[in-house]
Amino acid sequence: MIPRATRGQAAPTRRRYVAFVLDGRRLVLPAEDVDSVAEPASIIPLPTADPRRLGVFLHRAQLVAAVSSGAHVDQRRPTHCVVLREEGFAIPVDELVGLEVGHDDQIPEGFELFDRASFTQALARPNLACSSKDVS
Repeated sequence: MIPRATRGQAAPTRRRYVAFVLDGRRLVLPAEDVDSVAEPASIIPLPTADPRRLGVFLHRAQLVAAVSSGAHVDQRRPTHCVVLREEGFAIPVDELVGLEVGHDDQIPEGFELFDRASFTQALARPNLACSSKDVS
């Protein structure tokens, strides 16, 4: 149920979130932090010592790096990747849930907020095992 404002109260704020499943967890990112959701035809592997860096794929006429939390390392090609706006890379997800709405700065019920900052910091440490469980 959507909360309503009564006389003298401010209307509740609504915020949209991109919802997805990653490593078995139901996560969300604020929609303004997501550039797009991609369905890569193929991810081209690049030589690297870090298995979390899966490779690159072509999206909107640009190469986008696909990086993993660990679940997609040595697994099948992901069907969806969430492309982050500022970081410029994509996170392969297990399942794309869709758009969800939160009210008054609360995330949608049944979801956790994906911690972009911790995920990005973990990627900066070379050859360090990383899981989405480490970044929430």
